[in-house]
Amino acid sequence: MSDNAFREFETPNPYAAPSGLPDPLTSGNPLLVPAIVLLVLSSLFLLIQIAALPNQIVRLREVDTSTPEGAGEMVGGVVAVVVWAVATMAVIVGSICMLLLKGYRSAFSAAVLSAIPLCSPCFVVGIPFGIWALILLRRPAVRHRFR
Repeated sequence: MSDNAFREFETPNPYAAPSGLPDPLTSGNPLLVPAIVLLVLSSLFLLIQIAALPNQIVRLREVDTSTPEGAGEMVGGVVAVVVWAVATMAVIVGSICMLLLKGYRSAFSAAVLSAIPLCSPCFVVGIPFGIWALILLRRPAVRHRFR
């Protein structure tokens, strides 16, 4: 036995991580799998959009803009290409934020965009991963890791 009278009182380690928080060294990133899949899918989708751009330009040049229907088709085609490209790049940025656990709003926006069928990378393929990321992002423990 020891002569130390204070031995029975356990003192906490001042250098240990707080007990209520997950230890970043022992627990991995819970968003790793959906973030990687969304990043890969949206990168492939962006490459497909870039490859299809010359065909879109040729098709839009053939539209007769002198009629209201032709002008509407021209505007609709340009808006669709721009919106898809912006949504795809937003998913790419949000996926990177998920991987780095920085920028909760960007990560959440990317998950929401991925859950929408027309904005999802590779259309329906990205929907389950967007929903998975949304479920994980709503957890308090995951949200706390972004701080």
